[in-house]
Amino acid sequence: MKVSEFALIALLGLGTPLLVQGSFPASVEAQSLPVGNFANNTWYVSIDYYNNTLTYYGENKRNRSNIHLQGARVGGDAQRRIYTWTNGDIRYQVAWRPSEPHTIRVQVFNGRGQEILNQLLTRV
Repeated sequence: MKVSEFALIALLGLGTPLLVQGSFPASVEAQSLPVGNFANNTWYVSIDYYNNTLTYYGENKRNRSNIHLQGARVGGDAQRRIYTWTNGDIRYQVAWRPSEPHTIRVQVFNGRGQEILNQLLTRV
């Protein structure tokens, strides 16, 4: 499967958890997903592809509070992809541009849809 075919499949599956064939070569997977470790002075986020699912680990570097989530929904378009995980009524989003693979934007929204976090993180 070509990268463009994956992008089309990802866009068509907007309401479903992200499931990607495990037979993708690692180089294609890395180009197609924002996997890796990202950080700034306050936040650390690790995104991994494991067992056909994208996982999210986020940590506040100041107080060491953290969260681990699985099963992202994917949205956006080919230029800007948005991966969303939920924990109760809290929504965690990672926006990623394949053209800028070393940067992600992490946003967190409370149950009323109000943004409570908006940070740019770079690959570490």
